[in-house]
Amino acid sequence: MAELNHRVRNILNLIRGLVSQSRHDAIDVKGFASIIGGRISAPGTAHGSITRENWAPAPLESLFRSEMKAYVAGKYDRFVIESERVQIAPEGYTVLALVVHELVTNSAKYGGLCNRSGMVRVSVSRTQRGDLAIAWRERGAPLSNPRYAAVSGQS
Repeated sequence: MAELNHRVRNILNLIRGLVSQSRHDAIDVKGFASIIGGRISAPGTAHGSITRENWAPAPLESLFRSEMKAYVAGKYDRFVIESERVQIAPEGYTVLALVVHELVTNSAKYGGLCNRSGMVRVSVSRTQRGDLAIAWRERGAPLSNPRYAAVSGQS
């Protein structure tokens, strides 16, 4: 019972944080609902990936592909991932899902996925120390937001 209580509290704290973070990004109620809905569904989808195999590690590439699916609409040449097969532990998968969701959403709003010609390239590698390094690069984004271009590594 204590473990269940702990997990429920963690989930509620996560949702409270997502709501708090999302209120600054929304212009109106409809926008808020869309933002918060996406942010809540990202860890939900990730949770499904890790529980399908009895709380086992899940492939990082699947996480990127599932988040991208809605934005590339079958044009998978707009999204390229270069990666060795990397499995992410369940403890980190849900948090990483939120990060990937934010990257994809921002790209769809302002970056390489906000038009019909842009693209996103993700490279996953290991550092000399064995840490995982993820590089996110975008091409073809409008140059109307130079701050976004600098943050995303747009070329």
